[in-house]
Amino acid sequence: MVNVKTVATHPVLGNAVADDTASLQAIINDSVGKVVYFPHGIYLLSDTLIIPPGSRLVGEAFTQLSATGNKFKNPSNPKPMLKIGNPGDVGTAQLHDFVFTVNEILPGVDHVQVNMAGTKPGDVGFFFCVFRVGGAKGSKVWNNCANPLTCNAARISAHLTASSSSYWENIWAWSGDLDLDGGSSVLASPAAGLLIEAQKGTWLLGLGAGEFPLAIHN
Repeated sequence: MVNVKTVATHPVLGNAVADDTASLQAIINDSVGKVVYFPHGIYLLSDTLIIPPGSRLVGEAFTQLSATGNKFKNPSNPKPMLKIGNPGDVGTAQLHDFVFTVNEILPGVDHVQVNMAGTKPGDVGFFFCVFRVGGAKGSKVWNNCANPLTCNAARISAHLTASSSSYWENIWAWSGDLDLDGGSSVLASPAAGLLIEAQKGTWLLGLGAGEFPLAIHN
């Protein structure tokens, strides 16, 4: 097992301030075949984090992976925060106990794009994960997102591309339209919850999507 906060050559803070993208990518690339453990925290990602075949990522009490920065702001050129393999990849990629969210208003971000397929059901899988667009206390969305006509805080929660095959268990995709932290109302307006274009086996067990459309392309 590799704890991302204890790799001296690639410092990771998970403090909702530092950009952890480059260090996390290096750790994940070096840890194929191992469990990569993310202690509880908020890990800011300013660019796409690519998850290669042979990866297993585990959070603690809903560790947050949070998009930030200009690379995710163009809705005409959407970009994934997490990219699970490339089209044609076959292997294992599993993520447990994460919140996928945004640190600011990012109309061009797709939280997760799945391209990889496994050799058997569950090789590519998500377990006990939450997509939250609206953000929470401390995020820029929390106090700058009061009009759904102008606050396109994200594009899509999950995009399952044609080449993907994945398993999802106990997942909640939420636009975050209710404020739970005692501040002003949050009225985010993402484009969609899940965009499913997968042509291979796709298993959705205990999955809910709230306050945005569920799009399924056959």
